[in-house]
Amino acid sequence: MGAVTVDVEDVSQLALFQTGITVALTQVLPQCVWKEWSCVIQAVQQLVRDGLLVGPDEQLGLKGTLQVEVSTSWQLAEVLQLLGSPWTETWVSASVWVHVVKNYVATVQELQQAVSQSDTSPEEQLSVIGQFFCHCCSVITVAPGEVGQQLFVLALDMLTMCQSLSKSANKETAQREKEVLRQEITQLELHGGLKRTLLLKLDGIGQL
Repeated sequence: MGAVTVDVEDVSQLALFQTGITVALTQVLPQCVWKEWSCVIQAVQQLVRDGLLVGPDEQLGLKGTLQVEVSTSWQLAEVLQLLGSPWTETWVSASVWVHVVKNYVATVQELQQAVSQSDTSPEEQLSVIGQFFCHCCSVITVAPGEVGQQLFVLALDMLTMCQSLSKSANKETAQREKEVLRQEITQLELHGGLKRTLLLKLDGIGQL
């Protein structure tokens, strides 16, 4: 990572670098076994710490480990969305999706655990897990049916975590986060029963 030189004050240069990283990850990660995948993720997280990978505006208020976790989740979602684009349709098979989503789910579960073990407030943790959920939803929209169940279970687990955190977070934060998540679920193109399951789980957020 020490060989990477990017002017972080130059917005266009930074954006070009981030695009290059996303394209490179899209080509590399599908070929990685879990140990290699984990090493790549660690490298991505170092780029985040160095300020070379910057996520969307929602992450700007986060500091330390939470910013690293959210940026990692966001970057992976960007990669999986690119996997679902016409650019990759000639080489991304169903087996590639199964492999990548398996590792994606395992990584996000590790990120969730890191957040739950962090020395941060319930409100901050609720916001971060909520962002993980939004990233997961963006993946669900482009992923093929072969991996839909794994992603749905991951999303459901995130809502369960949000439900638990909302009991300790202040009511205003919990309700605000609940509405953000409701919008995400509403926009998902899921079988009616699956969407209803997510909405039912969502209803538990903010309830004692």
